[in-house]
Amino acid sequence: MTNLLVVDDEENLLEALAVILTDTGYQVEAVTSGQAALDILRTPGRQQPDLIIADIVMPEMTGLQLFEIVRGSLGLNDIPFLFASAFVSSEVEDEIGKQRKASILRKPFEVDDLLQTIKTICQSD
Repeated sequence: MTNLLVVDDEENLLEALAVILTDTGYQVEAVTSGQAALDILRTPGRQQPDLIIADIVMPEMTGLQLFEIVRGSLGLNDIPFLFASAFVSSEVEDEIGKQRKASILRKPFEVDDLLQTIKTICQSD
C-alpha cells in the first residue's frame, strides 16, 4: 500500500483529502504543520512515506522549507514531493521544476487531477 504524508494548515481541506485518499486505497497520515511532518519523518523505525504532499504557504514553516530540511539535514532524497498551493509565483514554480522528485499542483484542483498526479509520481518512482 502506498503511504502518503499530507501537510496543509487548512484543516478542512486536510481532512477532506485524508478521507478521499484513504477511500482511494492510500495509507494517509495528515498533519497541519511542517514541524509535525518532521516529527513523523524523524521517528525511528517508522516507515517513510512514498510521497509527501505539502502546501507551500503555511505559518511557521513553508512547504519549501520543509522540502529543504527533508532533502538537507534529514537526507531523505528519495521521497518525492508534490506541492499543492494556490500561491505559486513563476519563479517558485521554475525552482520546483528544477528539483529532483518534486512536482506542483495548483489549488484549486480537481480530485481526479490529484489522484492521477499521485498515481503518476508513485509509478515513476
